[in-house]
This record gives sequence, structure tokens and C-alpha cells, in this order.
Amino acid sequence: EYFESVDNLITLHQRKYDALKEMKKTLLSKMFPKDGEDVPEIRFKGFTDAWEQRKFMGCINNVVDYRGKTPKKLGMNWSAEGFLALSALNVKDGYIDFELDANYGDIELYNAWMKKDLSKGQVIFTTEAPMGNVAQIPDDSKYILSQRVIAFEVADEKITDDFLATLLKSPTVFDDLTSLSTGGTAKGVSQRNLSKLSVKIPKIIEEQNKIAKIIGILNEAITLHQRKLDELKNMKKTLLQQMFV
Repeated sequence: EYFESVDNLITLHQRKYDALKEMKKTLLSKMFPKDGEDVPEIRFKGFTDAWEQRKFMGCINNVVDYRGKTPKKLGMNWSAEGFLALSALNVKDGYIDFELDANYGDIELYNAWMKKDLSKGQVIFTTEAPMGNVAQIPDDSKYILSQRVIAFEVADEKITDDFLATLLKSPTVFDDLTSLSTGGTAKGVSQRNLSKLSVKIPKIIEEQNKIAKIIGILNEAITLHQRKLDELKNMKKTLLQQMFV
């Protein structure tokens, strides 16, 4: 009976998670212009201007890229605690998993590795294995950019961090990124290929903020249910191991 109740909870959160993911997918497809169009299918009241097509890198002041560095190459080692290293394993779609593949660097390693601090809200992007996971720096802590992850410094007058995070997950942009990617099983995208990417964005920053806000609310709800699902599944697994000989 106990495990049946746990399974029911898992099913409930799975359904909510799936429904929220589908809602987000639908909104992203309708709130961004499709190929050949310059306005989205649905938009917030009061906005009528056509969206502008821009070169993606024209919206970015700088790409922070420390891929290729390792503690060994710097003559150091990971630590038991310190500053979390962000990799393509713990940068998930919309959030950072602080438990998975958690490597840490002390202040000496951090100073040797990172030439500039990342800032709260800054967009990080996995370039391969997997390509295209997007998250944002969640707080004012220091982080190390590790394997297969880059960060963007936006041109504030053109695009916001929050909207950039949303834009990179829109169907048209993600499809374009996929078509620009290279490699066999593990697809990857380089900075050179990012320079070939064109995007459509609202001229008015307020419209960007409204779109990012509603997608951000969905992201928070999705992450909440994902974490609850993980907790329940781990709890079930642990109990099954401990309650049977």
C-alpha cells in the first residue's frame, strides 16, 4: 500500500511535469515568429511592431569560453568544496543540478581558471553532449566554466539576459542551431557557427521582458516538479533496497 501511494505521487508529478513542458513548447512555438514571418502568432496587448532580424552575435558583446581548461592542465586538482564547476553534465534545460557531476575548485584554482566573474542572470549554454541546454546563473556565487559550457555577455540595449535564455529555446532558433551543429552522435556548435545564426527579436525591451517572464514562471514550475520527481524516485529506490532482504 505504501509503495502504491508513492507510485501515485510519482504519476501525479509526472503528469503535471509533462503538461507544463507541453504548455511551454506550445507557447514557445506561438510567441516567436515562424520562418518567413516577422510577427508571432500570439503576443501581449499593445505590441504591434514587426520583430527585427539580427545576427545573433550582433546581440552579444562577448562570449565567455574557457573550454579546454582542466585542473590538471593548470597544475592543480579539484577540491572537496569551493566553487562549483559548470559542465554539460550539470547544466540542465533551465536550471543547474547542484548534485550531479559536482566538481569544486578552491580560490587558487578559480583565480587561475576564471579571468572574469559570471554574474547573476547571465546565460550559460552547453555547446555539445548535449548541445543546446540553456540556464542562467542563479545567484551571486562564483562559478567555474568547465567542460562544453560557454556564457554570453549581452548587448543590453538590444537584448536582455532573460529573453536570450528564452530565445535560445524557441523552436526556430533551436532548429537553426541544430542545422549549424557538426559531429556524429554528439552534435556540437562552435562560436564560428554561432556567428552564422540569425534571430528575430522584438524591438521593444518591454515586450522581451513580458515574454521572458511568462516562460520563466513555467520554467520554475517545471523545475519544481522535476526535482520532486527525482526526490520521489530516489526515495522509492532507497526504500526498495532497505525494505527487502
